[in-house]
Amino acid sequence: MTNSYQNVLVLSLRATTEAIAKEILDAWFSTPYSDDEWNLLQMERIRQLEQSAMGSKI
Repeated sequence: MTNSYQNVLVLSLRATTEAIAKEILDAWFSTPYSDDEWNLLQMERIRQLEQSAMGSKI
């Protein structure tokens, strides 16, 4: 079994006021990412995918 280290944020527009949503998003975006080996590998994979996708659009 492999671990899945994904962060997903889901907010209900009907149940979350704008002020609360802003507070949640501020906390979400201000939380530093982990720079352990696994996360660095995943970020590099994303960079490669982005570069590949950009190359195919040129």
